[in-house]
Amino acid sequence: MKPQPRNVKELIELIDRYESISLKEIKNTWISTNAVANKLTGFGDSRTCSLCEKVGYSDFGSPNCKDCVFEIQRGCSDSNRECYDTYYGISLSKTPEDLLQAFRNRATYLKQRFKELIKNYK
Repeated sequence: MKPQPRNVKELIELIDRYESISLKEIKNTWISTNAVANKLTGFGDSRTCSLCEKVGYSDFGSPNCKDCVFEIQRGCSDSNRECYDTYYGISLSKTPEDLLQAFRNRATYLKQRFKELIKNYK
């Protein structure tokens, strides 16, 4: 039997966050794309990522990826361009409007990719 990820609840919360961020919220926080994305969602750094925080960290400070939804469900395998495209879509956004759309695209991807896992979460 495949191990169960320890951070499904956090995945659901992250999707909800990507969907609920407003353009006004982004504009009020705007410094640069990565700074805003990190501040609003923990994006781009394993030390602030809610998914990484839930699975914990090794003695060396790296996240315990073996317990993460992305590792167990192969969420970003080498053949999955959409995962990378939606992730880097956030990173490469140039304007608040672009970032808002990138958050929405990432939420749509995550909901579709992990549909069964989310549906079966108790």
